[in-house]
Amino acid sequence: MICFIDIETIKSTRTDLTEHFNKTIKPPGNIKKKESIDAWWKDKSGIAVKESLDKTSLSGDFGEIISISYALNDGAVNNVFRYQGESESIFLNGFAMGLSKDLGQRKIDQWVGHNVAAFDLPFIYKRCIINGVTLPDGLPVNPNPWDKKVFDTMFEWAGRGNRISQDNLCFILGIEQKPSDISGANVGQHYIDGNFEKIINYNNYDVETIRRIYNRMNFNNEVVPAIDVAES
Repeated sequence: MICFIDIETIKSTRTDLTEHFNKTIKPPGNIKKKESIDAWWKDKSGIAVKESLDKTSLSGDFGEIISISYALNDGAVNNVFRYQGESESIFLNGFAMGLSKDLGQRKIDQWVGHNVAAFDLPFIYKRCIINGVTLPDGLPVNPNPWDKKVFDTMFEWAGRGNRISQDNLCFILGIEQKPSDISGANVGQHYIDGNFEKIINYNNYDVETIRRIYNRMNFNNEVVPAIDVAES
């Protein structure tokens, strides 16, 4: 049983995080003189705090999940969405219960995604722990990208220590790319603006795309596009 999965995240909504970062940030190590340090605290510390807050969407330590799309084998793509004002713990419980219901007595043998070993799975794990939610059955905890329990399309293509975006991999393989008006970088703004259906469709599209990449990589009856070759 294969689970294709992708998540969408936003920066933390914790009200105490600004104060926390104000206490923990430090000037860059290359600033040594007292007057330069004082100037940094006066002019740059606020910017540093804002940047730290914005980056929380990239880590399950503080960032939050708003959408999870997944598909089992060649089945339909399912989505669990967290609307504004809804508890993340209830949302995560809904995902775990929905996945369990879809599986029945079956077990997931492999979790598939793009950068899934370093991002999606650890993010889900951390947010479940923080919210006191029982982990979905069989969810790998801090897996290596070469772990047989995962198939990380970024690692499988680019190799250890290297990266490739999902869009670039789609372009290389001739697979239709995602809509250009939404990306992981602006999902948070779309969420604030209430563009929930756009986010859900984007999340679902990612899972479909991941499945197509996986099938191409494993030669699973995926049609190889014709490549135009210039005459010599």
